[in-house]
Formats: sequence, structure tokens, C-alpha cells
Amino acid sequence: MYPIFDLHMHVVPEIDDGARSIEEALEILKIAVSRGVTDVFCTSHSVNFDKGGKNYKETFQKLSDAVNMAKIPVKLYKGCE
Repeated sequence: MYPIFDLHMHVVPEIDDGARSIEEALEILKIAVSRGVTDVFCTSHSVNFDKGGKNYKETFQKLSDAVNMAKIPVKLYKGCE
């Protein structure tokens, strides 16, 4: 099986119009993995990196930690559109 890279996913929670929580983001990632996705570029809107007092880098790290704790076999990358 070949790796599948998703190059555009709004999965970092509470940053823009994607996942609304860590739990929702984990569910989205589980579905992606079940369909063969191995790598995800977390491409939030560039203007929203600090929307509503949320910091993209800190929230991305929380998501990465949650993915590791949940043992979801996916690699996350920071990105923006």
C-alpha cells in the first residue's frame, strides 16, 4: 500500500472552519486513516492563525500530542492556505 498524503485539511481545532474540538479532530483523523491517509497537512487559513486568542502552533501541538496518545497512525504537518 502506498502512503496517501492529504495536502489540505482544516483539522486544527478552533482555528477556522474545520474541527471544533480535539475530540472532533481525532474522529476526523481516524476516518482519514481508515481510508488510507498516512500524512496530513493541517492547512488552516493563514489569516486565522491567531483567531479568537487561539495560537495555531500551540493548538497544533496539543492536537499532535492527542494523536500520539490516541495512537492514531498519522503524521501531521503544519501548514496554511
